[in-house]
Amino acid sequence: MVGLLKHQPLKKSWLPKGATTINKEVTMNEEFLDDVEITLLSQRYGADRNLHVQFYKRPTRQDFLSDQEHREIYKDVEYVTIRIPGDKLSVVDTPVTETERRRFPDLYRRFLETSDNDSIGTPLKEWPSVKPSQLLELAAMHIRTVEDIANCSDANGAKIMGFNALKKKAMLYLEAAKEAADEDRIVEKVAAKIAAK
Repeated sequence: MVGLLKHQPLKKSWLPKGATTINKEVTMNEEFLDDVEITLLSQRYGADRNLHVQFYKRPTRQDFLSDQEHREIYKDVEYVTIRIPGDKLSVVDTPVTETERRRFPDLYRRFLETSDNDSIGTPLKEWPSVKPSQLLELAAMHIRTVEDIANCSDANGAKIMGFNALKKKAMLYLEAAKEAADEDRIVEKVAAKIAAK
């Protein structure tokens, strides 16, 4: 949309503040173009104020890393749910793109301010060594993955009941997963050498 506006000459009477004239054509500055784009978006999506919009993070499985490490690895991906009030069949649930960021700038900014940092690793709810009550306690401490437990300092872990045993289990789990991945790589190399002969 912006690209189209840059190449259309405007009459001199339309010359925005801060723009320059070259060969009797108007060249607009970037700030003006952003204002024009926001105005056009607000006209196009004028009824958006009636929508129920929720930005959130969804754990998404990282297939390549999971296969490579022989354990489930997830990454938090930004999603948006858009609903029309009163219409339970009209629901859009999709990964966030630049369109949604520009279409709902205030809601997206608020989401960024309140959301936690992205976490990559094995989610605690996928790890059988954690009890449901521990899961809630660890979430309150912003510990969401097995890697978070293994990397947590002893000083911070002292605030959590049974943390030392849980940390040892986490370190053993990650070490076993790494060894399994290393063994698979060795087997693959040996198989490739045999196939080459």
